[in-house]
Amino acid sequence: MGAHLPLVGRAPEQAAIGKLLDGAAEEGAALVIRGTPGVGKSALLEWAATIAGERFRVLRTVGSVTEFGLPYAALHQVMRSVLGHRNRLTANYRLALDVAFGRRSGASPDLYKVAMAALELLAEVAVERPVLLLADDAQWMDPASQQALAFVARRVTADRIVLLATHRENESGFLLDAAIPSMDIAPLDTESAATLLDGVAGALDPSTRSLLLDAARGNPLALLELPRTVGVYSGAYTDRLLLTARLESSFLARIDEFDAATTTILEVAALSDSDDVAEIVAAAEQLSDRDITPALDPAASAGLVVVDSATVRFRHPLIRSAILQRLGPDRRRACHAALARVLPGQPERSVWHRAAAALRPDAALAAELERQAEQAIKRGAPTNAVRTLERAAQLSVDGRDRAERTYRAAVLAYAVGRPENGERLRRHYRDLVHSEHDGLRYQWLNELADGDRGGKARIDSLIDLAGMATAIGDDTLATDFLRASALRCWNLYPGRPVGKQVIAAADRLTVADIPTRAQLLAYGSPFDSDAAVRALIARVPAATQDATTTYRLAHAAACAGAFDVSEGLLTEAAERLRSEGQLHTLGRTLPLLAWSAMRRGSWSHAVAAAEESTRLCAETRQPFWQAASLVAHATVAAFRGDFAFAEDLIVGADRVNPRRFATIGAVVLLASGHRIGAGEIRAGVHLARAAARSRQRRLPPGTRPVVPGEHGRSRRGMWRGCWRSRAHPKTAGGGTRDDLTHGAHESQRRTGSASPLRRVGIELRRGPGDRHDDVAVRTQPPAPYLWEDVAPPAKGARVTRLPAHGPGRIRRTGCLAACRTRES
Repeated sequence: MGAHLPLVGRAPEQAAIGKLLDGAAEEGAALVIRGTPGVGKSALLEWAATIAGERFRVLRTVGSVTEFGLPYAALHQVMRSVLGHRNRLTANYRLALDVAFGRRSGASPDLYKVAMAALELLAEVAVERPVLLLADDAQWMDPASQQALAFVARRVTADRIVLLATHRENESGFLLDAAIPSMDIAPLDTESAATLLDGVAGALDPSTRSLLLDAARGNPLALLELPRTVGVYSGAYTDRLLLTARLESSFLARIDEFDAATTTILEVAALSDSDDVAEIVAAAEQLSDRDITPALDPAASAGLVVVDSATVRFRHPLIRSAILQRLGPDRRRACHAALARVLPGQPERSVWHRAAAALRPDAALAAELERQAEQAIKRGAPTNAVRTLERAAQLSVDGRDRAERTYRAAVLAYAVGRPENGERLRRHYRDLVHSEHDGLRYQWLNELADGDRGGKARIDSLIDLAGMATAIGDDTLATDFLRASALRCWNLYPGRPVGKQVIAAADRLTVADIPTRAQLLAYGSPFDSDAAVRALIARVPAATQDATTTYRLAHAAACAGAFDVSEGLLTEAAERLRSEGQLHTLGRTLPLLAWSAMRRGSWSHAVAAAEESTRLCAETRQPFWQAASLVAHATVAAFRGDFAFAEDLIVGADRVNPRRFATIGAVVLLASGHRIGAGEIRAGVHLARAAARSRQRRLPPGTRPVVPGEHGRSRRGMWRGCWRSRAHPKTAGGGTRDDLTHGAHESQRRTGSASPLRRVGIELRRGPGDRHDDVAVRTQPPAPYLWEDVAPPAKGARVTRLPAHGPGRIRRTGCLAACRTRES
């Protein structure tokens, strides 16, 4: 426990940490130490700080079990001693830190921009002397700080920074990431446990020694604390309670020996969100009406707290939790009220303590909390704002205010990826619906909660809801309903008449915002909106576009098949979002860039974007877009003939986000490309049919199994630049093969889809002359220039002989050995 805990039996863990510290001059590192309470995680951090000595600048932060947490509180705690060096940062990053820490007002910084600014500052400081960053009990830190520290941990290798964090077992947290190395701390073995017990307890009779070793079960903190209870508790007690409870009871027994002044100061310290000793003493004096500064000495002498000139901290989190357990509701509120009174110059912290002390609804306090939630959003910490708005709703006097704040909290919870919080708030909001407007808002929460279910009937319902929202004057909600309905059209019914109904509704409701209008057109009518979307994009001057607007316009262009426009816009948006630190939006931009580049045949560009977006979406917890990135990467791999790798990526996408509409297209791609390309036409057809028979009611946009005997006309895919289905000499409309080929060329010219495989496909559909002869893909292709951009197929892959007049017998003709690789 802290500096007083001898490290026994921890040689492997000490060696691992020592290696990281010794190598810090050449390469940074991060390590998360996981284990049960009392197993020695904090002791390892103390040991690391000791051996770091003067070689390192040691920075600390500690999570605490309190009812609330200000955004970036734990990050500020670790950064405060180096903030004086922030003038070394660019103005952009300096402003991000200042706004996040409440030092200045300004535009809301992206959370990852704040994290990048913190990393840059730590790297600057580490140039002079390596930095050792110790983050104890990370599971209890505020969410924004956890995400920022996790961001730093994934990127410290390039700098002289070692980040060591402890995390309690079976607790969730952002630092528990597969990309961050971790180490599990097991209980001590029997020999080490006996050595530690003998060292701290001295001579014990054999029965007592055996009892303590059995009760402690290798937990170092228990081996230190339980000997103090010998003669007080019986063996029955040892058998009856869990180890954590026994340890807390041991601490409580020691606390009960203190006088009222020492107990008071410990209670205030346990509830404080800061380790500032002056604040804690001042608040305790509010409750005692006398100077109690010396009252900390008994607690320090007993080894419960560590006190220096500026701070006081508990030696172990179980001490804090033991104190919190003994506090009754009235005493807890009194301590919070005392802390609020000594923080007049810090309104954000003060209002939270006042909120914790409140016993009944308070309109003024609720309004202050709402303003604080808005500040949290501006500071790039929307997750904290959810909790603040929820507490504001609880303290609201007026029912309409309570409903408004609950609704905002629910929407924000879904937006930041906290569906469990959103669901709880949605259920609570249902009981607050008392007007038509409330009812429409509840419908929108239902859409956020389950935006995948329902078919055409749900689209019609969303259009109706948009009209109702417009009728009561909520144009923002109306636009939300329309956008949701258009997205459903895009995902389920591309090019169907229902999409035109969405666009007609947008016309009736006079949606004037150009990016929104472009998105509605592209989602609702992707096959017919190319020219209109291009015209709308041209109306937005490039100089007036921020990164988010550029992304929205690019998304519309991609959905309409204008890949020559979308690739450029998405590349520009990605660069700006990256420089501005808006990594969450960047995570949605890169998958679209990967797909646009792939459709234009820029495979290297597509793979680079897909790889970056896969990592980034995993980090920012966007499983849908992570899966989209993996599928894009898989598609390129399949085009290149690397089918094993493509299948691995598809499996990964399905594991990340098992929503079938995101991966079924790639399954069909592999079915028709891999199996048919290998001459296994029947296996390919069976796979395609299996995909069609899956629970997905409809094949996703742009996928269609190639089934022998089907003589329908050539259909457009998800985008105009998609691969077309097989073109037959005579279609239902009487068109010839040349007509189809001309249409394919025209589509390619208009959309900018320059995929070399697509060009090859067009040429091969022509057949020799205008006869219905077989078209053979020979070792020497009839149009060699077309193959220059196409990678050779995987080893052993076969190219099949395809009858120009329709499905028929398939036979192998040999491998493509002469293809050259040259990506555009």
